[in-house]
Amino acid sequence: MGYDYNGKRINPRQKTIHPPEELTPRQVEKWLNEQAVLFERDCRHTPQPVQQLTLAKYIDLWLTDIAPGKLAKSTIRRDRQDIERILPALGHYKLTELRPEHFRNFYAELRKVIRPDTKKPLSEYTIEGVHATLCSILSDAVEGGFLSHNPAWRTYRYAGRKCEKKIADEETAQRIIAALEGESIKYETYFKLIIATGMRRGECCGLKWCDIDWEQRSIHICRNAVKVTDEDTLNCKVEIRFLIIFNVLLGSGEINHSGSGENRQF
Repeated sequence: MGYDYNGKRINPRQKTIHPPEELTPRQVEKWLNEQAVLFERDCRHTPQPVQQLTLAKYIDLWLTDIAPGKLAKSTIRRDRQDIERILPALGHYKLTELRPEHFRNFYAELRKVIRPDTKKPLSEYTIEGVHATLCSILSDAVEGGFLSHNPAWRTYRYAGRKCEKKIADEETAQRIIAALEGESIKYETYFKLIIATGMRRGECCGLKWCDIDWEQRSIHICRNAVKVTDEDTLNCKVEIRFLIIFNVLLGSGEINHSGSGENRQF
């Protein structure tokens, strides 16, 4: 049934009913089953009264009890950055008082904020990320019975025109590869692996020698290296897959097994 505004789990709800006396035993059984279905439906769709619970207070509860069990540390760290922008503007509102116009006005004000480091307004990507964090938090509030619906749903609209991602063409990729020839073997291997396979940065940093099958010429991707504050961690929650090592990587010596430990990262 979720949690109350003090963060305590709400006890299961109970209801005592008495069937009409004129019903036969078979009719009583049917009547009781119908009442059980109606009561369960009422419990699922009627949120518990949390009139005094503010968004700020719920976010505290979400950060301590809900987010750690659902999100990676790196995701929570990124969400905290968005929460720092959310709380001053919306934290004082009670959950049940939040309306779509509150979020639209909030996003409009964010577009006026100037970043102190770049002296430019916040990017639309940043504002879109704040909206995603709000939607995620309030969706959990709906799931926990604090709200009947998500008030932030469909309140964000991208401002301006979306720019297409710039992707290096073959000529640019060849220039990058040529420039890597003069770098250390570590960086040369790292960037050439990414260019050749398309793996993510964290996946490449998390590779170990034991992940390479030299006979099958394949790489087993099974972990992701992430950095949370000053702590480096290996996260195994990745899409496990195999990638074929191109002959050009093996033949030119970019990947060389030093033999100094099957589990050593390279």
